[in-house]
Amino acid sequence: REALSGLPPAWIGVGDIDLFYRENRLYAKRLNSAGVSCKLQVVPMAPHGFQVVVPGAQISREFYEKIYHFLIQKLGLPSGKARR
Repeated sequence: REALSGLPPAWIGVGDIDLFYRENRLYAKRLNSAGVSCKLQVVPMAPHGFQVVVPGAQISREFYEKIYHFLIQKLGLPSGKARR
């Protein structure tokens, strides 16, 4: 998509060794340049799908917490501990 303005806020989470790392960074940059609020969360030394492969790992739990907090903030929901 060429024109990105008017899209809703976005949260992009990607590991820095993910195959799609560059594409995710570029997309986040394009969203921000178009005036779309975009939070890019880069996880060091994480491959694609790490949070699904090892959902109980500390890094995965932290990743899910960040997604949860973004959603409750953008949706205006009461904050609290993410449910697992």
